[in-house]
Amino acid sequence: MSPRCARNDGRRPALARNVLLIASAIGLLLAYPVAAHEALQRWGAGSVLVVAVLAMPPVAINVALALRFGATLRRGHEPIISRFARIERGVLEPDLAAYTRTLTLVWVIFFAVMATVSIVLSVPSPQRAWQLWTGIGNWLCVALLLMGERIYRHARFPHYRHASLMRQLRVAMSHWRG
Repeated sequence: MSPRCARNDGRRPALARNVLLIASAIGLLLAYPVAAHEALQRWGAGSVLVVAVLAMPPVAINVALALRFGATLRRGHEPIISRFARIERGVLEPDLAAYTRTLTLVWVIFFAVMATVSIVLSVPSPQRAWQLWTGIGNWLCVALLLMGERIYRHARFPHYRHASLMRQLRVAMSHWRG
């Protein structure tokens, strides 16, 4: 077997897993509006079940992100932010490796807190707070953490060069695999 075939054989399970994840995500995205509509029709807007169905997406997204980031903190795995930094920098110095590991944990905690806030705000009757939080507040917090971390990193590690925010986002988006 040629080295090229061996390399491709190792990628097939990952490719199949990614295709399955994408197909599942598309299925959920298509099924969600139908389930929400059906729940509203059957039980009305005041039902606890309807509130739970409508509150699910922001909670599920934050929980999924917390699990995704957290899974990379297991022994023998490279933390996801360390991987992004290594890809961007080429070599990850020991102090940056420790920092990016801790930063990955910060994002895990952040996403868990965002999910919890979404759950707490979905319970009371006035849905305005939940709508503002999930529509604006959550995203504003993500932007604040991203920008705050950049400012802190530049102050904490002034002796290293730092990629632009756009470069960081491009690296993260193009290397978001497990």
